[in-house]
Amino acid sequence: MVTLTFDVGGLTQNVAFADFAANGLTADPAQGTALTIADHHGTPVVITHTANGTTRTTNTDNLTVTVAQANTWTVTFDLNGGNVGGETDDVVMSDVPDGTGVTPPSAIRQGYTLTGWTSSAPNMTPANITGDVTFTAQWTAVGGGWTPPPTPTPTPDPDPAPCCPFADVTGHWGKEYICFVFAEGLMTGTSGTTFAPNGTLSRAMVATILWRMAGEPAVAFEPVFIDVPATAPDWYRTAIIWANQNGIVLGSGGRFNPYDNITREQLAAMMFRYTEFVGGDTSVYEGFNLNQFHDRTDLSDWAESYKYWAGYNELIQGRNATTLSPQGTATRAEAATILMRFVAAFG
Repeated sequence: MVTLTFDVGGLTQNVAFADFAANGLTADPAQGTALTIADHHGTPVVITHTANGTTRTTNTDNLTVTVAQANTWTVTFDLNGGNVGGETDDVVMSDVPDGTGVTPPSAIRQGYTLTGWTSSAPNMTPANITGDVTFTAQWTAVGGGWTPPPTPTPTPDPDPAPCCPFADVTGHWGKEYICFVFAEGLMTGTSGTTFAPNGTLSRAMVATILWRMAGEPAVAFEPVFIDVPATAPDWYRTAIIWANQNGIVLGSGGRFNPYDNITREQLAAMMFRYTEFVGGDTSVYEGFNLNQFHDRTDLSDWAESYKYWAGYNELIQGRNATTLSPQGTATRAEAATILMRFVAAFG
């Protein structure tokens, strides 16, 4: 018996000689002959004798054929605002045989006429599918139907209001920080229209700022410092007493010196103690140092740990790459910067 053996994806199937005639085959096909047989799914498969790897078994009349599976493709119809039966999702047709055609869906769109489909693949039409492709519906508005209203021209927003009312911060490097502390109620201006960003900051001002950050708690007056009596100005008296009661300010020799300009190391100390008060992290990586600053030796012994913490958390940095200036005064703009960084780091 002459047997035709063909292989479809690793599966083999034999066809006896008697079946050849029923399938329009001959026992000894010529070179290039197209053999039409059924694969294991029952779908006709076209086999070319040479191109698809057909081989002749030596000294036999049997023939082994390797079946080449036909390509299939995915066809997508993008409705582009239309719908099919009320459904607006793309229509997807899978496993479309190579070289065959498909029928586009009957898409509709209120107020529009479907004028055709554009193809994502050049020269490919629904009538001849030779690869994966997307066809997109093209629509033309018709008279008497619904037409989407024109998109209104947006009205430009008016010039935004200044972030704060201080004329002297325009163009200043610290404007962002100044606007932040003003909006948060941490610092106010020196007048209704000025902030004095390059002005100095007093010790009383810093105590007041930290008191505001804590929510302006009420405290009973205590005669802690001889220069902060019960008759001291309201704007700082309560803040200094509160700060002392909570270990944030200490003073020296029974005095607080409220009007003295605060130094950068004093500011670091107050910020450190405030962080302890609110339960923040005051640890510093043991490998951290300030060796890049040639004037680090100007730090007071009592302030060293505070300044390391402030530098480690990037709250108070150097005046430049090599100068720390621990005994220098802090400007109001610098204080605003430190406060904004503190809020970002510790909340």
